[in-house]
Amino acid sequence: DLYHEGDEIQAKVVKTDDGDGSILLSKKKLEIGEHWDEINQALEDKSNIEVKVVRPVNGGVIAAYKEVSGFIPLSQLSDHYVENVDEFIGQTLTVKVSRVDLRRGKAVFSHKQYLNEEKNKRIAEIWEGLSVDDVVEGTVMRFTDYGAFVDIGVHQDGLVHISQLSKKYIKHPLEAVSVGDIVEVKVLGVDMAKKRISLSMILDEE
Repeated sequence: DLYHEGDEIQAKVVKTDDGDGSILLSKKKLEIGEHWDEINQALEDKSNIEVKVVRPVNGGVIAAYKEVSGFIPLSQLSDHYVENVDEFIGQTLTVKVSRVDLRRGKAVFSHKQYLNEEKNKRIAEIWEGLSVDDVVEGTVMRFTDYGAFVDIGVHQDGLVHISQLSKKYIKHPLEAVSVGDIVEVKVLGVDMAKKRISLSMILDEE
């Protein structure tokens, strides 16, 4: 079904004598070797590959990259705690290659590394796109005595000082906002070195 007489193909020599005086070849083993080369290359240049989660095993799951099976530890399946791996079975995941042992035919993948890398890219894009006087939307996440921290995207917090939360004097941020509130804030300052963003609440005109 795959080939016709006269086709030229590449194959790997498995045995020089299969017992009948013939040379035993395998195209599949050649392809598997090429797949291992691709996995090893992804490890070296830290690029991504796509794998399909096949089945659960103790401590994680088995995932297939073409004809090669590798292991994804439970801790590397996601960037958050995974209670049940069944939801991942059958899924195609983008992963980083963590380790390759060609002698033992073992590979370890990490979906978590990929997710964290993408998250860091998005955070970097936010930092690069932020300028003083920008007005952005955010979510109030937590408080301190001196202000409120507002998430302005991808879990990047900026501080709204208590003096910038209200037109009137308040003793605590809770007097002005609550956790979970969606607010508009103005960027007062961006400190790239210290990864700090100073914000001011956009207050309605009285």
